[in-house]
Amino acid sequence: MTDDQPIPPAEQSKADADNDTADPNSNAVPEVKIPSSNPGYSITCQSKRDKWDIAKFVAEFVGLAFLILYTLYTAGIYCANQRAAQAAHDTLGEIQKQTTLMRQQMVGMEAAVVEIPEADPQLNGDSLGRAANVTVNFGNSGHIIARNVHVSLEISRWTLPQERALGKPIYQDWTIAAISPNKTPIAHVIRLNLPADQMVLLNEMQQTIKISGSFVYDNGFSDIVTQPICSKYLFYVARNKSGRETGRGGGFQSCEQFPAALDSALWDVADQKTR
Repeated sequence: MTDDQPIPPAEQSKADADNDTADPNSNAVPEVKIPSSNPGYSITCQSKRDKWDIAKFVAEFVGLAFLILYTLYTAGIYCANQRAAQAAHDTLGEIQKQTTLMRQQMVGMEAAVVEIPEADPQLNGDSLGRAANVTVNFGNSGHIIARNVHVSLEISRWTLPQERALGKPIYQDWTIAAISPNKTPIAHVIRLNLPADQMVLLNEMQQTIKISGSFVYDNGFSDIVTQPICSKYLFYVARNKSGRETGRGGGFQSCEQFPAALDSALWDVADQKTR
């Protein structure tokens, strides 16, 4: 054997190997044995977790069911309250309707009704042929006293048949404290003092007197009623060819009826002149 060749390690005896195992400071790594698990422990824990999960699920289901029932109960109470409120509102509305209807019926049967008689106003002249005044009467055909009857009128003269205002109108404004039902109408006189030649023009349908305005009153039920007034004077005298009077007529007509009444009177006068 030469000097350059390595020297092989000496063989370790069985006794030395046993010493290395016995000696903790030796270079050998000890063998660690892990004890086997207990299979009963794993089954017991898993069983406890399953029961807890089931209990939680049952509790959550009961809570959810209670919440649903409470929500339904609350919704039912709300709907019942809404229906009750609507029923009360409908009942109140029906009571108000019935009350209003009863009041309307009472007003229609008992309330004061102020009106001017159909023959009014009246144009009155004196012995000298002058129109001394216009008389307007106010009556009450209802069953309750009419109060605070306020009247506002305008009296003016107009040409005929083409209507054109003449002169300055006369304004009248007054109040009647009360008008009892079915009593003698309360008269109001408006003085005109027209000369005789103006009366002739009125009677020959060359002029007219117009009365317009309104009156307002309390009908006894604290309702304020307003009534308009509009009348025009129409009077004519018809004569035949020889000048003999064959007819006369007229008076105040409502403004709505005046055009037809004027046409009829003009036709009658023209027809009588041909006879």
